[in-house]
Amino acid sequence: MSNSNKKILQTKNLSIGYQGKKLLSSLNLELERGELTCLLGPNGTGKSTLLHTLTNMLKPVSGEVYIQGKLLDKQSPAELAYLIGIVLSQKLSPVNLSVFDIVALGRTPYTNWLGHLSNIDKRAVYKAMELVGVTKFASRSINKLSDGERQRVMIAKALAQDTPLVVLDEPTAHLDVNNRVSLISLLKELARETNKAILLSTHELEMAIQLADSVWLITNHHELKSGSPEDLVLTGIMAETFKGKSIAFDMHSGAFKILHKTNKTVNLQSHGIPGYWTKHALEKEGFQITDEANASISISMNNDSPYYWKVQYNQSEVEVKCISDLKKTLRSATSECMAN
Repeated sequence: MSNSNKKILQTKNLSIGYQGKKLLSSLNLELERGELTCLLGPNGTGKSTLLHTLTNMLKPVSGEVYIQGKLLDKQSPAELAYLIGIVLSQKLSPVNLSVFDIVALGRTPYTNWLGHLSNIDKRAVYKAMELVGVTKFASRSINKLSDGERQRVMIAKALAQDTPLVVLDEPTAHLDVNNRVSLISLLKELARETNKAILLSTHELEMAIQLADSVWLITNHHELKSGSPEDLVLTGIMAETFKGKSIAFDMHSGAFKILHKTNKTVNLQSHGIPGYWTKHALEKEGFQITDEANASISISMNNDSPYYWKVQYNQSEVEVKCISDLKKTLRSATSECMAN
């Protein structure tokens, strides 16, 4: 397949906004077949506006959007139904429809005016349900499913629509952490298996870094940077975009780190996973870890389970067997050291 045939969506000098307010300018973006692209950025930077523009819900301020080489704003709603499948973040309103019926709605562009499903349509519905793992729920009411299961059903509906591009707006917004990971992992697999371009807006920065093929990152300066998530981490733009007074992006782990106020020091002799979580607890208590041997408080730890900690201060030594007791001991030790 040539590179030009892989490109599902392209923008040329696109500017977006609403009610006369321009949010982003000079966007030259691409989406390719078989790839999962995550749209990231702080609240209010224009993520939803961009998605609405790319799906023809909003008109561009200027510039052009092409879907498979066709100008977006020249396509009728019926024509767009063959090109773009959309999954919104809103919870599904209570409806008395089965999972099969919901997924079958994705075949509306292909059915006659009576909505009659042909054998081809039915095969497409069952194939879509199979891809997202909801076939066993086919006859069950959508109201009987969990939020995660419902979201999979809505993705199946978009897959049954059989469009080259699927766009999702915050699909994990109402899900717990296991379902968020499962859903984004599923979208990655679907992009590969179905050879579709999948674009989703999400606040799941850490998951996007681990799973996305490419990222569109809207910065605080109203610029859009695109590339592989690893490239955007290495340039520092990820850390710059999401930095705050009490939180920072850790480039080593690809995760956020709470910035605790530290006004005390402690010497910690530990390593590995036990040492990591001991350090984690101490920082929450306001301690800065130091290598200085003359620190007023020092902690040594046995790194083999069962764990225990030895706290030394003011010529005293206390042994504790859990981090809860370690924190209590440190509070007492701090008070004594300050008194002396």
